[in-house]
Amino acid sequence: MATANTVGVSFGERSSRDTNRNFLLYTIVVFVGNEGDEAHVALNEATENYNAGYDRLLTSDNSDADKGWIAGFKKVFKHAT
Repeated sequence: MATANTVGVSFGERSSRDTNRNFLLYTIVVFVGNEGDEAHVALNEATENYNAGYDRLLTSDNSDADKGWIAGFKKVFKHAT
């Protein structure tokens, strides 16, 4: 009998709207594994690599994710509170 491991795939994206209400996509990450701390760290590191100015005081970041979001955010961004 063969056994198989089930692996989850998580998709993460960080986006915003500009003053004209146009949609801006900063980063997108496809993470093979379960949603958790590692997946959020991967998204945050991709965001920081793309836009080093993202980690500054008074930047607001909202998420609908629970699993690992806060811990992953604080690992990457210095100004996270």
